Amino acid sequence: MAKYKSGHKRKSSDKFVTKIIIGFGVAFVVLVAALLIYNATKLKYEDFEHVTSFSEVLNQTEDKYLVYYYSESCGYCKQIKDEVLDFATENNGNLKVYLVDAYDVDGTTIPPFTGGTPTMALVEDGSITDSFTGAVAIPDFMDQIKNGTYEYTID
Repeated sequence: MAKYKSGHKRKSSDKFVTKIIIGFGVAFVVLVAALLIYNATKLKYEDFEHVTSFSEVLNQTEDKYLVYYYSESCGYCKQIKDEVLDFATENNGNLKVYLVDAYDVDGTTIPPFTGGTPTMALVEDGSITDSFTGAVAIPDFMDQIKNGTYEYTID
């Protein structure tokens, strides 16, 4: 550390640089903490109930429910993931949402009835009554349910 002659003050630029370094350090710590909190509270596919076979897709206990086909590697699925999972948590139609990973853990494909991901299907009494495929159609369908404008009657 530099020695100063008596009567001389330390240059103010030294204090300024120190304050800048401390400020950047604090900002970095806050940013890292915010990212950790965000990732810890973010919904994940694993947080929801999954079905693992096509027969399970059609045989749930509810009379009406939704089934969402996705794939971790699907770019369109990634685009709407947060919106779909938020909808699965709360929707005005009070419809249970089941998830289907298009690729089962053993590597076998559970084929969506439409042939692609993402797909969301409305199932009633063991039959698929409507389905929507893609990163535009699915959010539009969910918005219709949320707004009560979907033309199908949801009990």
